[in-house]
Amino acid sequence: MSPMTASLALAVGLAGTAVLGPHLLQRSAPALMRTPRTAVAIVAGGVVAWTAALLALGPMVAWAAAGPALLGGGAGEVCQRCLASANPFSGTASSFALPAVVPIVFAALAALAVAGAVGAELLRRHREGRGAAQWLQVAATPATVGGHRVLVVQDDAPFAWTLPSRHGGVVVSSGAIAALTGSEISAVLAHEHAHLRQGHHAAAALAAGLRRTLGWVPYVRSATEALPHYLEIAADAHAQRVAGTPALASALLALGPPATIAGTPAGRPAMPVLHAAGPERIGRLVGAVTTRGGGVSAATVAGVSVAYGLLGLAILTPYVIAVATGCA
Repeated sequence: MSPMTASLALAVGLAGTAVLGPHLLQRSAPALMRTPRTAVAIVAGGVVAWTAALLALGPMVAWAAAGPALLGGGAGEVCQRCLASANPFSGTASSFALPAVVPIVFAALAALAVAGAVGAELLRRHREGRGAAQWLQVAATPATVGGHRVLVVQDDAPFAWTLPSRHGGVVVSSGAIAALTGSEISAVLAHEHAHLRQGHHAAAALAAGLRRTLGWVPYVRSATEALPHYLEIAADAHAQRVAGTPALASALLALGPPATIAGTPAGRPAMPVLHAAGPERIGRLVGAVTTRGGGVSAATVAGVSVAYGLLGLAILTPYVIAVATGCA
């Protein structure tokens, strides 16, 4: 296969996934809900792999281009030597009038835009988490509840939520401790600690960062909208194993919607919080037991994601090696 044919095939595949991806994710939902931690890996990994393959398209087109060089002299010679060193194809460049450096520059700019968006999202969440941690230093008291180390806020409103560990970890109100039974508080704290142990804050930040630049792509938008739900389902699944479905369901009823917390600038620390509230999840907790189907769609999404991931590595790694070895 020539570089041009391979580039066209990858472009068509990426476009098809961008359009059909939301439909596949929707059809996959029953299977993904039964295995929520796998669902998080498939949904988050899939959108990252698709992005990597998109960024690899530029270098692939550069292999295919045989147009006039934009860079002259020594810079042009280095560029051509690096392209030749990284190119797994031999002597098959097509003669269309696109300088090889153009797709490389576009890919580099796109990579910088994506990295900048993810970095900005991480920085924003770090600032908000640090603000919440400063508020908790005054408003909360460390305690052990049900065998879990938590921060207790004196507030009659029942709530429980989780910040990244460096900003405080699990926070629970005195109102929640008073309102919940022993098994219910055990379910809630198991849910919150699952967020910490399974790295859900990092996954949520990555998804939000990708959506900043690629949210116009239907597949990216659909995946990043679905991911927060699977994070909650994964935490719920752990809480069900620890305390049982009835205890978790009754705790969600008692907690109700996310509470307004007195004393914080916005009524409650909005981000980067993952919380246990939300009685709308009760129907899913019970219904997921009998939900079937979606296995073929889930396997398709997983297979396509693995293919994009391997393809991205196969295309980008030669460039890294070429640069590291001086394009020899």
